[in-house]
Amino acid sequence: MLTRNISSQLRSYQLHENHFYSSLKYLILLQQSYQMDKVIYIVNNLKQNILLHSKFIVLNLEQCLLQHFFLLIFFLCIISAKINLFLTNKNILKYSISKSNMIRKLRQLLGRVLNVLSKRENLILFM
Repeated sequence: MLTRNISSQLRSYQLHENHFYSSLKYLILLQQSYQMDKVIYIVNNLKQNILLHSKFIVLNLEQCLLQHFFLLIFFLCIISAKINLFLTNKNILKYSISKSNMIRKLRQLLGRVLNVLSKRENLILFM
């Protein structure tokens, strides 16, 4: 389901990209015919569309990823716990130590994800 959502977002992006290139061709024709007022209007419109669509696509991808993020963490916990139990032959002390290591690693992973999301937000604000 996640890959389907991402692929539909990429298809949407490609449609917007095609629209962008057709607008650029139209701009060149307008410029050659010296209709500069229309050129300025279309350039401003294109800039707004690029900003809106890039924010929309990034936010939708982020929403898809966040919907599945907690499910992913849950499965990572289960898989990690099963592996740890298998490797330690159900030794409870070793299991509790490896469980705390697993929680530490998951916190690091969450920190990295939040760091990437904040960088993405700064990029959009910069645009």
